[in-house]
Amino acid sequence: AENVPKTLPLDVLRQLQKAELHCHLDGSIRVSTVIDLAKEQGVKVPDETIEGLSKIVKVGPSCQSLEEYLLAFEITLSVLQVRYALTRAMFEVCEDAKKDGVSYIEVRFSPVLHTQKGLTVSQVMEAVCAGQFLAERKLGIVVRVIVCGMRHMPPSVSLQMAEMAWRYKNEGVCGFDLAGPEAGFQASKHKQAFSLIRSRCLNVTLHSGEGAGWESVEDSIVTCGVHRIGHAVRLVENRKLLEVVANRRIAIESCPTSNFQTKAIESLDKHPIRTFFDNGIVVVPCCDNWTVSDVTLSGEYDVIQKNFNFDYIELLRMMDNGFAAAFLLPSYRSQLRRDALLHNLKLVSSLGYDAAKAASHPQFYHLLGLPNSPSFDYFLGKKVADWGKGPVLDLDLISQLPKADLHCTLVGSVRADLVWKGLKERVGKLSQFGVEGETREQFEGFWRGCVDSRRATLTREALQSREMLREGVMQVLQTCFEDGVIYVELALRPFSHSSSGKMTPEEVIEVALDAITEFKKHHPQFWCGLLPHISLALDDPVAINKIATITIEYFTKGTSLCGMGFYGHGELREDDYKFYLSIFKKLTKNHVPVSIQAGMSNEKNVIPALQLGGARRLSGGTRIHQVPRLMTHLATHSIPLEIGLTDIFEEHEKQSWIQNGSSLRLFLDFQIPLIVCSFRRKRSLSEEFLEMVKACSLDAFETFTLIANGFYFNFQPYEVRKEIFDCARKMLAKVLKDRGITSLGKRVWCV
Repeated sequence: AENVPKTLPLDVLRQLQKAELHCHLDGSIRVSTVIDLAKEQGVKVPDETIEGLSKIVKVGPSCQSLEEYLLAFEITLSVLQVRYALTRAMFEVCEDAKKDGVSYIEVRFSPVLHTQKGLTVSQVMEAVCAGQFLAERKLGIVVRVIVCGMRHMPPSVSLQMAEMAWRYKNEGVCGFDLAGPEAGFQASKHKQAFSLIRSRCLNVTLHSGEGAGWESVEDSIVTCGVHRIGHAVRLVENRKLLEVVANRRIAIESCPTSNFQTKAIESLDKHPIRTFFDNGIVVVPCCDNWTVSDVTLSGEYDVIQKNFNFDYIELLRMMDNGFAAAFLLPSYRSQLRRDALLHNLKLVSSLGYDAAKAASHPQFYHLLGLPNSPSFDYFLGKKVADWGKGPVLDLDLISQLPKADLHCTLVGSVRADLVWKGLKERVGKLSQFGVEGETREQFEGFWRGCVDSRRATLTREALQSREMLREGVMQVLQTCFEDGVIYVELALRPFSHSSSGKMTPEEVIEVALDAITEFKKHHPQFWCGLLPHISLALDDPVAINKIATITIEYFTKGTSLCGMGFYGHGELREDDYKFYLSIFKKLTKNHVPVSIQAGMSNEKNVIPALQLGGARRLSGGTRIHQVPRLMTHLATHSIPLEIGLTDIFEEHEKQSWIQNGSSLRLFLDFQIPLIVCSFRRKRSLSEEFLEMVKACSLDAFETFTLIANGFYFNFQPYEVRKEIFDCARKMLAKVLKDRGITSLGKRVWCV
């Protein structure tokens, strides 16, 4: 294997299974087909020979401008105005892709551009979907359609296109795009179209950062809520925005050849694809226009490896990104991704490449880098005599595993001894708070009989001074650390500790940040993010706006403050957001990650939390299983749920008996990312995990996946998250080695 080159020859690239996520129908029609259709329809084209018309339609590297590039589309569109032509073109685009090793393709087009000779948009849709159906049936390729609105057309047209995408979502349409010239045509002008798309849980990708600056990319993220971005070459002009794209795992459909031809970049070597990849962005190489750009997907991968020094493992990772970012049902997507990965690993292994090295990458098997030798040998066709036995999941093992707690509430996690101390220092007599007895032992007995709300009230009263708040934060962090937690997001409500007037909300946050910094000094392998939160039941819009403003200030300073939470009894309904819309817009504009409690009292509150609140994580969500399309949406876009086996959750479980006695099992099987949290730490996080193992019949692989979710979906920047992840992997490897665990049993693959 040492003598095998790091790059892949073009003939090998053609044999590897790939996904094409950015392919325009009118830019990928065969030149020969254009000539045939022109003759059949009586349409005049500049040249009726393949060689002659190719020189006009295929722009090549000599293209001087975007205008010259777009000239070719006038020719192709002129013959795509009748139904049979659209069906044929769609089929042939898929056929050409299949010959190039593409096993999944998303073809995009704007129906309105094909109505010049009297077709209705519905007739256009029917014709293209017919081609998609034929391609899937006859070619053995998975095909989906993306409907495009046009930036330069009236918003009403984009709204109509969005309606088409929704209407035909069960006929092969998988998403909505906004194409056309960027400069002077902001995506936000088409907000009605995106409101419809997002409310219907459809997928969104946008052309951004190709013909306009990074502001266009930001507009697509902030206003339109994109799941993927096409091109985005100007993203490198704004480092912070680049980090946002990486942190939010927004995939970029990267088209280097096309970008050079349209002069989105000065020269091919100036393309930022390497920068994107090295900074943790999910990069998916695409062709844009197979015919006009005169490129194939295999050829694009070849261009990338030769010009940007990508090795074969990195190419395999980008191929895997294509399937991982596909707009498909999660279960179907996972199967395609798995099949492609195993096909590709077998192929490179047969050619002498170090496939085992590739397979060991966390992207392919498990985020925590778990042992996978038996699984890999099995899929290479080798006999596996002994799969080994997975480890016994008991409290002792789980306590030793590195963990992340993404919702640990300060009030509710402080121990009774510190609450007693704080109350005594404030007033001396505990009877003023309705507490029977004055000694610590008496108070602890009283504490054990308190309900959560009473404990929270007493804790708030106890932590009203700088000294007590600091001590409270340090105690909670120490408790987490002793439980094997190496990363925690501490949820703190500033108003809970400023009611006595001794501290302002700003000072509360400063004290907490100072305590976190101090704790980190003594525990270098421990990280903490502060998550200021508000109470939906106790705080009014003015108070919430104040906390949001403070949050933005400290977030932009680069402190340990990492986001903002919206929790408490009750949930925001869709009608409630009108009172808070300016707050959420302000947080979104400053790219502050937000966690919102939704889907516990009413599943209808989930979509507003995502669309209007911009939630990156949902807290609770115990009723989401009642709406399958919601579950599909969360799974498709990896929107995590913060969950814990609290009294409220257990009560919900009693009312909704699901597979294996738990809706959690249904969430897991549906591939919705679950994040096990301690919340008020009635139990340690290790105990929460153990209860989850018992309730959901989890095996070791699934348990480690849940643990990995806490590291993967935290609100830290990419570089910090990577540092934490690397530490967790090393710690886990040591635990497994010390216990002699070399296999997770007969568990085959993660993707």
